[in-house]
Amino acid sequence: MALLLNQHQNSCKASEQISLSLSHLARVRHKQNTAWHSCTPHFTHSLFSLHSFSRFCQLSTLAFILAFSLFGGVARADSTKNSDPYKVGIKKPKTGGFVGGEFGIGSAYSYANTYPSGFSYSGSSTHSTFPINVFGGYQWYFYDRPWFHFGVRVRGHIGYTNYNTSFSDWWYWGYRNNAKFSISSHAIQYGVEAQFLWDFLNMGEHTLGWHFAPIGLGGSTFFGSLKVNGLGNNASIEDDLTTTTKFNYLFSTGFHYYYNAKHMVFATYKYQYFNSDYQPTSTNRASYSLIAYNSFMLGYAYKF
Repeated sequence: MALLLNQHQNSCKASEQISLSLSHLARVRHKQNTAWHSCTPHFTHSLFSLHSFSRFCQLSTLAFILAFSLFGGVARADSTKNSDPYKVGIKKPKTGGFVGGEFGIGSAYSYANTYPSGFSYSGSSTHSTFPINVFGGYQWYFYDRPWFHFGVRVRGHIGYTNYNTSFSDWWYWGYRNNAKFSISSHAIQYGVEAQFLWDFLNMGEHTLGWHFAPIGLGGSTFFGSLKVNGLGNNASIEDDLTTTTKFNYLFSTGFHYYYNAKHMVFATYKYQYFNSDYQPTSTNRASYSLIAYNSFMLGYAYKF
């Protein structure tokens, strides 16, 4: 473009030089030959035309420069507007803080025993649980390109899980009894984890990815009560469980979906092993143990 502009300017300068040369030649021949006097008006008109053409070249050059400057500025602005936001320094749309909630289904193992009047009754149960959590955190994406969408997420959660269960035990020694255990157990659970993110499918406003948390710390605080009916001589026991708090390793992995980088949906497998060991009840008339391990969670979060 610069080369074309220089050529255009050079042609206009050449036109000016031709105009000056013809003007000088006209004055010389006017002095030498008076016969040209009759043609003077026509020749003057030609000189005027050449001068006008030179002036036109100058004005057109100026207009060309102005137009090119204006068009170049608009093109640069449009290019900046439509270019990759990560290249020009605009904030990454998938980076930011978020809050949300999740619910799911898990599994646990409960064991209890009691020993009234020298006799021992025990039982166990593997049962389903239904945890519910609220969570929040921050995620940051490094460098966003097709097939190269990686980031990290730090999130923490707090929630509640109900571990209620019941089971029976048969004991035979001269007579038969069917001891029935009813356990009301509850837990407040919390934790923090660091997740690695990979978005492997990016289609405009839709993003599908995978998250993996090899590092996490979880905690659980259990409380509740235990009741046993149908003991020998129709005896029964009702006692409070010992409140127990323990921390453990937390691992999770799963998939996430983003819509418009604001609405985030998660499907996650979570492994959080907890073993309360063998805890006596408040009055030491029974013992109780709970082991909880995995859960499958479905959650939603809004990113700010």
